[in-house]
Amino acid sequence: MTLRLGGDGAITGCTSLENPDLTVSGLTISGSFDAEKVLVSSGTAAAPSYTFSGDTDNGLYYAGTNSIGLSTAGTNAILIDSSGRVGVGTSSPGQLIQIGEGDTGVNANVHTIARIEGRAVAAGQQVGTLEFNQITNAPAEFVGASIGIESSAATRSESELVFKVSQASNTNATEAMRLDSSGRVGIGTTSPAEPLHIANTVPVIRFEDTNNSNALLDISGSAGDCRIDIDPTGLFASSRFSIDIDGSERLRIDSSGRLLVGTTSSIGGEIQCINGSGAQLSLARNDSGSTVSGNSIGQIRFYGNHGGTYSDIGRLICSAAANHSSTSKPTDLRFYTTSSGTTSTTERMRLDSSGRLLVGTSSSRDTRAYIQSYRVSGENHHWIESEDLANGEYCIYRARANNSGGGSRSAYLGVYKNVSTTNTVPFIFLDAEDGDNNYYWVDNVRNFRTSSSTSNLGTTGGTVVGTQTSDRRLKNIKDTFSYGLAEVLQLNPREYALIKQPDTNKLGFVAQEVESIIPEAVFDTLEEFDGHQEGDRTRLGMEYVQLIPVLVNAIKELSAEVNTLKTKVATLEAS
Repeated sequence: MTLRLGGDGAITGCTSLENPDLTVSGLTISGSFDAEKVLVSSGTAAAPSYTFSGDTDNGLYYAGTNSIGLSTAGTNAILIDSSGRVGVGTSSPGQLIQIGEGDTGVNANVHTIARIEGRAVAAGQQVGTLEFNQITNAPAEFVGASIGIESSAATRSESELVFKVSQASNTNATEAMRLDSSGRVGIGTTSPAEPLHIANTVPVIRFEDTNNSNALLDISGSAGDCRIDIDPTGLFASSRFSIDIDGSERLRIDSSGRLLVGTTSSIGGEIQCINGSGAQLSLARNDSGSTVSGNSIGQIRFYGNHGGTYSDIGRLICSAAANHSSTSKPTDLRFYTTSSGTTSTTERMRLDSSGRLLVGTSSSRDTRAYIQSYRVSGENHHWIESEDLANGEYCIYRARANNSGGGSRSAYLGVYKNVSTTNTVPFIFLDAEDGDNNYYWVDNVRNFRTSSSTSNLGTTGGTVVGTQTSDRRLKNIKDTFSYGLAEVLQLNPREYALIKQPDTNKLGFVAQEVESIIPEAVFDTLEEFDGHQEGDRTRLGMEYVQLIPVLVNAIKELSAEVNTLKTKVATLEAS
């Protein structure tokens, strides 16, 4: 059927216009047009069925069964498919609303794909919101989630992104997270103060390793406490916490709770520090110039827990030995232990600022003594022992000293194992001033002996002390002996008592009297008397053995005189 409109308004070409099916091709309408149904050609995006005069590549077109498309500039712009899915910039929507086709298609270079505009006149006002409503079985509808833009300043120059979710059954969404105008993320807070700010009654950050049986790491905090929980379910037997700096591990807490610094494997102990140049543990006091004598600079304390109560039972303390200044900072090291029957520490030993080791006392008894042991009462012993001395080995207390321009000299008290003896041998060693060795010991018949060689220690070798060396090879012998009977007759034997022993009588000589007669028998001890004054002589002593040759010579002189008298008597008797 062909419908014709005449110039006089008459319609020809049909018998009835009651609900007609009208097919129009190439129809242009101006003005108004009313119709219950109009069938047009399918058209395409490039040539839509419904278009506009002068812009024929814009309009509606048939996009397939139960699908309709809207094109602009001859290209699909919006498409509604048979499932009611809307595609913007795509002809194949996969979701209820899909915008764009990914990295291809007409919107490949379009960066802003949707815009919600609004106006806020004060800080905190909403600019625009994308809401996700949820309908329940009630039925009831509530906002299940939303993403909104909120002005953060009255000038509208700053904004914040607000994320809301429903946090209780059948309730509208409330704020869960916020990205503020400074790029800070707030979870559980509307005012984030840091790049990531989490507010909760017990805030927790969880890391889950999906490649290793979903192993967990939790970081949490509560009431001022911070907690890092590694492998909280105990999934792995050797979990650890480590810190890497500049690409290298610097610190580790292993699965046994040991702190390892500078190493990845334990060598023993709960705190371990390893360094190629020697590890260092630093303890410091920072009081800006007010350190006074007795102040602690740093200390290590040891606690014991028996019966459920921890007690301070040992300390090592570095303390100020005097008031400190910028040029003087003397210190002591103090050692504390706890006695049996007590629970508090007592200082036992101190290494003072002068290098003196003080045991049992906190103050030096003698500034010249660098090892001092003191007890308020009771015995005080020093013990040194070697469990098994081999032949030629010593166990000794030794003193050694040197003077400028001179040689060093030693003295020691000890025990020596001589290859010639079954047992070890106690001995005393004294260097002579000229450097000769002098060993002293007691032999098995209680003689006190001396020798210059360790080979004689413990034997009957060497010389008995009190005897004199008489080997001719050690002497320059003179041709004459000047002392004899005349000198003996000048000696005055004395009976006396020492001033400090007034009740004990002794026999002997007075050194000053003998000195003018036989000076070799008198020696100066160089010891001063109490009250000594300049010009006073020091204490004199006598070597009585020096009188023996004089007495022998006197006896020989007397014997010669007796023999002469005997000859004279014999001559007289013969006549």
